[in-house]
Amino acid sequence: MESLLEVRRLRTTFRAGRSRHDAAVQAVRSVDFQLGRGETVGVVGESGSGKSVTALSLVGLLPKTALVEVDKLTLDGASISHLSRRQLRDLRGRRIAMVFQDPMTSLNPLMRVGRQIDEMISAHDRRLTRRERKRRVIGLLAEVRIPEPEKRYNSYPHEFSGGMRQRVMIAMAMALRPEILIADEPTTALDVTIQDQVLRLMRRLQGESGTSILLITHDLAVVAGMCSRVIVMYGGLIMEEAPTTSLFAQPMHPYTIGLLGSLPALRQGQSDRLDSIPGAPPDMTAPGDGCPFAPRCKYARVRCERALAPYYAVADGHRSRCWLLDAAAPGADSPFGEADGELRRKVVPLDD
Repeated sequence: MESLLEVRRLRTTFRAGRSRHDAAVQAVRSVDFQLGRGETVGVVGESGSGKSVTALSLVGLLPKTALVEVDKLTLDGASISHLSRRQLRDLRGRRIAMVFQDPMTSLNPLMRVGRQIDEMISAHDRRLTRRERKRRVIGLLAEVRIPEPEKRYNSYPHEFSGGMRQRVMIAMAMALRPEILIADEPTTALDVTIQDQVLRLMRRLQGESGTSILLITHDLAVVAGMCSRVIVMYGGLIMEEAPTTSLFAQPMHPYTIGLLGSLPALRQGQSDRLDSIPGAPPDMTAPGDGCPFAPRCKYARVRCERALAPYYAVADGHRSRCWLLDAAAPGADSPFGEADGELRRKVVPLDD
């Protein structure tokens, strides 16, 4: 698949105080991935794993306390890592758009919905008259299945339900048919029925426009239905990346195994307890030299605590950052099942 967005060694650090001696939060540490043209990639992980910060770093929407460094950041082959603030504003909305988790806080409560979408269009295309923009906004509202779009054009955000507000955000994001749509937990505050409607809408718009989607979520069920590939993040790092079917069929990192094990089963009895991952997320002001998941991992060795593993290529498009995949690792209590020995013979460390 043709690569549209390429990220190499993205690092994002937040200064915790005004002094240079104050501790800094290493929110994202050396993240690299690609997003193909027309592809949907899911980014999953616990709160604080670095998912949203990664997305906000790409589009320059972090506060001044954030230091963003990246070795390579290209969109359609052209570098966008050194764009000015003005160039980034032009990029956002026109080529890369974002849908945020809570539409109520993203929309201006004092401005009519139609006017807010109009503002986004006029900021990037000043050739259109006000009448032409209004016609276009009404068309967008109809496209995302907002009933009575002509009437709703003049409504305020509080007059919409949560699902309809999220549709408005999607209409705004897709107004200029961007090449990439970043959806940050777009269905978290919605009930299951409305979630399904929003996801179906995103799939339909993607099919019509060919937009690539980077879907950030904690819901693995959403990933299974939406994404062709999954990135698993923990402690500001990508711990595993794989095609969706491969990840669900044969997860190759203890953290991924823990996430999948915490999902409720359809036939689960009322007395059955869900599995959980014991412990707490790492302190990102001092993440240490080893695997960030080691303190919570029942398979961890001394080596896991002392050094961060490289990526191992388990299969085509499937990589995992775990020392247990090394050929020298003991397989007595392997978390990867009976195929562990065969898999470990095949793995090849990738360049970090």
